[in-house]
Amino acid sequence: MVDACFSISMDEKLFAPQDIQALELFALQAGLAQMWTSWGLAPVALAGHSFGEYNALMRAGVLSVRDALKLVGIRAALIREKCVGVVSKMAALQLPLADARTLLSQQRTTKVEIACINSDTQVTLAGTPEDLSSFHKEVMKSHPSARWKLIDNMQAAYHSRFVEPLQEDFLSACKDVKLVPSAVTVLSGPLGRTCLPGDNALIQHDYLVRHCRETNCFGQAVQDYVQRNKDAGLDPSDWLELGAHSSTIGFIPLSFGGLKLPSLRNGVNSWMTTLDTLVRLRAAGHKVDFSAFHRDINPSARHMIYLSIHCKCNPIHILVVKHARG
Repeated sequence: MVDACFSISMDEKLFAPQDIQALELFALQAGLAQMWTSWGLAPVALAGHSFGEYNALMRAGVLSVRDALKLVGIRAALIREKCVGVVSKMAALQLPLADARTLLSQQRTTKVEIACINSDTQVTLAGTPEDLSSFHKEVMKSHPSARWKLIDNMQAAYHSRFVEPLQEDFLSACKDVKLVPSAVTVLSGPLGRTCLPGDNALIQHDYLVRHCRETNCFGQAVQDYVQRNKDAGLDPSDWLELGAHSSTIGFIPLSFGGLKLPSLRNGVNSWMTTLDTLVRLRAAGHKVDFSAFHRDINPSARHMIYLSIHCKCNPIHILVVKHARG
């Protein structure tokens, strides 16, 4: 899948050289999704944090691989070309959502806004560097234990007013692709809710424009999904993160139960992380195709596996996540 993403993109010149990082991120997430599903782990729901929702929509069948790549490339180019008039940054704030909103409503000289609602205790803010610096000081005055991290390695602050200049052109691009009703449940960031298979909200041509501009309500979508399952009497969900890091699964509260596992971790051997996650999923009762796994690792090897499992099998949810650069 990684090779396919690069082949399609290079053949059709979908990405400018300056935007290659967006292609690399998309291809990595797509490759990890294909790897896990080829080993027998079929998702019952897909959630993408920010940029990751493109891969979630592709895996759900809403977008073809080519159309997803086309839109990712156009989006990256538009941000680079049209969203450079004002320097903008983002900041991660660990503080109860209600407190964050209270502080934002009390602003007098700054224009900081919520870009992402990651959970009830974690948000991402957007603003100019000067406004974020001033707002940080106000946060520390009233909430000295709050945790703050400036995110300054992106071209523009996503999910905020700073990307408004691209909306008209991006809508035109979205109208040129085919959107198909989803075959899998999708947790929508723009809507902050669960979209069951066939939900028409996902096939509106302005959906990805809203996704880029409006607050990303990832945490609310996860809460909605978990509550739906609880109301239906279903067991807690297991979550598998697809990405180069393991930060986004931290947005899913421990109180929701279930496993929260990474595909990769920063600074940790990739195969060790993958194998540990695979074993944990198998031990939790998930069906794993070890024959396919061993064919990928060492096609000539012969293996015999004895494993006794005494537990229920929870549905697995593939969590496609955002990279630090958005």
